[in-house]
Amino acid sequence: MAIKQFHKKADMEYWDNLWEGSSFHKSIFYARKYKQFRLIKKYTDFKMPVLEGGCGLSKWVYVMHEDGYDITGVDYAEKTVERVNDISPALSVIKGDVYNLNFPNDYFGTYLSWGVVEHFEEGPDDILKEAYRVIAMNGRLMISVPFFNPARKQAYSGLSRIGKGNHFYQYMFEEEEFTQKLNNSGFTVEAVYKLNWIIGYKDVKNLTHKIKVREHNDVNYDSKEQNFKIGLKNALKKYLTFIIIKISDIGFLSNKFGHMILFVAKKR
Repeated sequence: MAIKQFHKKADMEYWDNLWEGSSFHKSIFYARKYKQFRLIKKYTDFKMPVLEGGCGLSKWVYVMHEDGYDITGVDYAEKTVERVNDISPALSVIKGDVYNLNFPNDYFGTYLSWGVVEHFEEGPDDILKEAYRVIAMNGRLMISVPFFNPARKQAYSGLSRIGKGNHFYQYMFEEEEFTQKLNNSGFTVEAVYKLNWIIGYKDVKNLTHKIKVREHNDVNYDSKEQNFKIGLKNALKKYLTFIIIKISDIGFLSNKFGHMILFVAKKR
């Protein structure tokens, strides 16, 4: 069974504040390095429109648009949508509701959903039904949710909820449980991928230190030597980040510690 995590309420204000503190340009810089990007290219029909429901800063919309896909991003965080439109007006990113999408039936060849449906306490069923409506017959839903992995099951044994917050934040799902939800909504699961064991391992071990790549665009340095050191430090951090991304989806570690689980499902 899924387990509830409590934190802050994941409402529109929460997401606007979260994305406001994130770098759009840094997110798209690393996007192509992730396994998700390779999987998107593998399973997405280039000839049909693509939707990302709950697109946030829209890094996937950006890189797929750059590669020639006809992709639209939808998010209900209004300030975030406005920010993306200001930064990159060529993208099709609009304000919308994943419960009630303003698109016709059987329209999209692929629907992408990265870490969205788990944040609704009533569960993902109605969102999945709406996704089924807008996906074309034999089209695909690629959806990721937090993985209630074996290590988490052991660490949280006997608990019905985790976290120190007062508000419901998200569910963590077992593979079999979410597979059944997809089946009940009219999808057949084609493939399953466990992703990012590093975050999952830190979660279980209660490690709070995270690797961050900081930007220095707003800092002025008078010395050429200082500029060189900062440039070298940034280059090393970027290289380290590439390595971490590369090793974060090692199969046997992700099976035990994977932070997210990605389902590729076809509409029946």
